[in-house]
Amino acid sequence: MKKENVLILGDLNSVIDFLDLEHNSYFLITDLEASAIPKEMQKNIESFYIDTPDNFDVSCFENNIDVIYDVVSSLIEKHGQFSSIVTTYEHTVLSAAMIRTRFNIPGIKESEAIFLRNKYKMKEKIFDSGILTPNFTLVDVDTYHEEITQFLREYGKIVIKPINQAASYGVLITQEIVEATNHIEMLIQNNSEVLIEEYLEHPIMHFDGVIQENEMKFFSVSKKIGNCYDYVSNNGDLCTIIQSDSELVRKAQYFTKRVLEVFKIDSLVFHLEVFVDNEEFHFLEIAGRYPGGGISKLIKRAYDFDLVKASYLFDTQKEIIRVHKNDLVNDLIAMIIIPFPAKEDIIIRGISGLDQLPDNIIGSIFTGPGEIVTYNPFDTFKKLAEIYIRDTSNENIENTVDYINNNVNFSYVLASMERS
Repeated sequence: MKKENVLILGDLNSVIDFLDLEHNSYFLITDLEASAIPKEMQKNIESFYIDTPDNFDVSCFENNIDVIYDVVSSLIEKHGQFSSIVTTYEHTVLSAAMIRTRFNIPGIKESEAIFLRNKYKMKEKIFDSGILTPNFTLVDVDTYHEEITQFLREYGKIVIKPINQAASYGVLITQEIVEATNHIEMLIQNNSEVLIEEYLEHPIMHFDGVIQENEMKFFSVSKKIGNCYDYVSNNGDLCTIIQSDSELVRKAQYFTKRVLEVFKIDSLVFHLEVFVDNEEFHFLEIAGRYPGGGISKLIKRAYDFDLVKASYLFDTQKEIIRVHKNDLVNDLIAMIIIPFPAKEDIIIRGISGLDQLPDNIIGSIFTGPGEIVTYNPFDTFKKLAEIYIRDTSNENIENTVDYINNNVNFSYVLASMERS
């Protein structure tokens, strides 16, 4: 039987465990050096390197789309049509959809994916539908001083973000007009379109799952303690608690389907973030991928459902087996991650506060004394530790999180200072 041609965009290692070399021929377009491809796979996969910036830029594949089109066109001419395109991480979602659209390959198309990447188009569509979302405006390069002044006067605190990035990259929360102005000017100089939003002081939840042809195959609701902005700024640990309340899950699933209907999307692996105010959900953002920051690992631990594998199967046009209600968690399961403290390599000297950890901790991974931890600007959620908690109430978990925040500390030195 003739093998199907499958194109992988981005990081081969994230999907390497799921490859079916017996039935598929794989081709890789990547921004990673050849050394990142395992030697045993190099003979099985034809790979092409795309030169991307040294700094974090989620638009790096989109900015190279003409080069990628040429590679795909030559591959189709040589090997025949692709049956599917596999995405890996945020930076490949829109570019994969653009390729599918141009070459008539099954899967999410550009007209859908644009709402999963462009924060302005995303929020504009949601606002027009009547779904609650923080007030926002797209910055006009000629009038942004007035826009900043107006939003600060009206809301006191604002959020500034590029429309095309992820993981709080390029985001600033501020009450200061000078700081806001300088940040917007920096983003504009970097060729970014910019959003200004009102700042909401509400708890954050996210809904993660898989929907195929309007059937919800898997759905998970998580509550945040802390937020990504503070985490990547090294201003606090970040905790995710998977929720088990059936009424909350029902409301969250209904809200998610409303959002997807607005975008006319009936099939997607999604990560949807919301604010919660008096049991009402306010749309924050949506992404067409599985969640990062260790959340997929937490979901695997809670449900024994592999969202990364499900994403691969989804992209390769396979049906996802539905997770039924009686397979869902009863207890609350949580993960807390402790951020990387510097923007350069460090050496861990010691860890304090581990002698009397609460007994609802069910697992942990710590970076130990003597280890050299390498800084990676592309790994937004680089961490020194991840700790798993299981309990029957949010309050008990929050008490454990407080204990960890107040007692667990890493001592370290900069590797550069040690070498000198």
